Amino acid sequence: MNEARYSRLTREFPERATDLFAKNEAAAKERYEHLLKLVEMYKD
Repeated sequence: MNEARYSRLTREFPERATDLFAKNEAAAKERYEHLLKLVEMYKD
């Protein structure tokens, strides 16, 4: 929220911002879980 683009989005479109932030968080968690699986797969 320290960036102007995020704070402006939250001020101007609070419902849309909430939805977008939630989708972004879910996508980030999926990417992280995928990376953890890759780490486990390539361990010696």
